[in-house]
Amino acid sequence: MRALFFTGLMLLAAVAADAATVQARLVRATNKPVGADARLADIVAPLGKQFGYKHYRQLGADRAALPDKGRQVRLDIGEGFTVFVTPQAATGPTRELAVEWYSGRVALAKLTVKLAPGHHIFAGPVGVGDDWLVLALTLRE
Repeated sequence: MRALFFTGLMLLAAVAADAATVQARLVRATNKPVGADARLADIVAPLGKQFGYKHYRQLGADRAALPDKGRQVRLDIGEGFTVFVTPQAATGPTRELAVEWYSGRVALAKLTVKLAPGHHIFAGPVGVGDDWLVLALTLRE
């Protein structure tokens, strides 16, 4: 009986370890000197290529296990911003995700993206004064 219990725990751990997660980060893009943000080390180069700003700061982030197809997950990324992610389909490791980005109750972006593990998708930018806000999504296995 003990062996069966521990085998079940090991299987649950293996399934949990293989579960994909989605990470959403709220990023401020600016040309004002704000220093490097180590939390963005994995995406600062692609951010620079896509948006061309000199400095990027992470304002907030959230991560959650990717739910089953058609089920929605809510990510609160700080500063009153929320992201809803709904898996639509999977082709191998690549996932098709419906993404909705909100500031309070105002929809900033609604899009469908294809995202592979370890890759990033950026939405925005949304202007705030002289700076811009960018949504960065990353799929992790």
